[in-house]
Amino acid sequence: MQSVKGVLVASIGAPDEAHGPALPSFFDDVYARYVVSQACNRTGAHYLGHIPVTGDSFELVKEWSREWAPNQVVIEKVSDYLKRAVKLRRRELHANGELSKIIIFAGHGGLNFIKNYELILFNELNIPVTYIAPLEGLQFSDPKRGIIRPGHATDCEHSLALYLGHLNIRALDALNQDAAKDPFSILARFPVLNSLCGFMLKEYFPQEKYRVLRSMRSGCIEKTDEFIRRATDGKGAIYASYRAGQYFTQKDIQRVMGAILN
Repeated sequence: MQSVKGVLVASIGAPDEAHGPALPSFFDDVYARYVVSQACNRTGAHYLGHIPVTGDSFELVKEWSREWAPNQVVIEKVSDYLKRAVKLRRRELHANGELSKIIIFAGHGGLNFIKNYELILFNELNIPVTYIAPLEGLQFSDPKRGIIRPGHATDCEHSLALYLGHLNIRALDALNQDAAKDPFSILARFPVLNSLCGFMLKEYFPQEKYRVLRSMRSGCIEKTDEFIRRATDGKGAIYASYRAGQYFTQKDIQRVMGAILN
C-alpha cells in the first residue's frame, strides 16, 4: 500500500445534463465518483475529490448540459482545483517528494479533450497527469439485446444506473410504453436519448444548429432508426441490464486501478 500513497486520483463528470426521464441529470457525476472511490479503496490511493466543472468540445451541448463551460475554462478550473488539492495533500504527507502522479477519471465523455492537456497540467503542477476516459473500448454482449456499447443515454448508461441503484424503473417502463405507440413524439420530448438521436429528426429540430449537429454526427441517424425499430417491434426503445452495468462499471474500476498501480 505504501507505494501508492503518493498517487492522487480525482473524478470529474457533469452535474446537470439531461439524460431522459429515467436517469438523474447528475448521473455522470455519480458514476465518476463511484468508480474512483472504489479504485482508491481497493488500492490505497488517495481520492482527491470531485472536480466541480464540466464541458464539451461541442458548444451546442450547453442546451442540455446547463453547467457547460468552454474547454479553456474547464482546464483552468481543473488546474486550480488540483493545485489546491495537491497543496493540502503535501501538508498531510509532510513531504513534497512523495507525490508521484495524478489520475483524472471522467464520467462524461465530452471531457475527453482533457487528454490533450496532460502535458500543460504537468507543467503547471510538476506532477505527471493522466486522464482516463469513461468506458473506452468496452462493449457487452447481452443475451437478450445483443451488443451494448457506450453512448449518451443509451442502453449502456441506463444499465450503469440500474447497477448503481439510480435508474427510475417506473419512468423507463413508461417511456418504452409511450415509445411503442409513438416513438417520434418521445424523441421530440427527449432528443438526448440513444446518443442524441432525437436531434436527427429534421421535422422537430429544423434549426441550423441542429443541421450542423446532424452533419457532424451522421452516425446518430442510425441510432434514430434503431430507437424507432426497437420501440415498435416490442423490444423496448431503451433497455437496461444489471449484468451489463456491473460489467462496464467493474471494467472502469479495473482501468483506474491499473493506472494507479502501474
